[in-house]
Amino acid sequence: MNYLALNLAKALWQMIKENPDNKEKIISQFINFLKNKNIVYLFDSIIKYFKKEALESEEKQTLRIRAKNSFSKEIINKIKKVVKADKNVNVDFQKDKEIIGGFIAEYDNKIYDTSINYQLGQLKKQLSN
Repeated sequence: MNYLALNLAKALWQMIKENPDNKEKIISQFINFLKNKNIVYLFDSIIKYFKKEALESEEKQTLRIRAKNSFSKEIINKIKKVVKADKNVNVDFQKDKEIIGGFIAEYDNKIYDTSINYQLGQLKKQLSN
């Protein structure tokens, strides 16, 4: 693993993420930086790590919901508020027959488990202690 390329890719991703309206200028300045430091040879590796960083960020920013039945847009919007997701976040909804009731949501590396299965498990733990 080329740690310099990885760190440069992360820095580029962060700069673009913080200033999406200036991405062309940021990329141009970044390429000039690579030229000035004589590290243009790292460009392919930087792009590889940049794509990986973008994919990981996209995964974190996808709201995944599992439930026994489909939810209305209104319910999904309420879940978005609970998990503090943007209104325009990608939603990946999956039906899960194992879930008796409630739902399990995953967003930004956090799990929100409101399923009956989870609640029963918690009750069982409390009763056995």
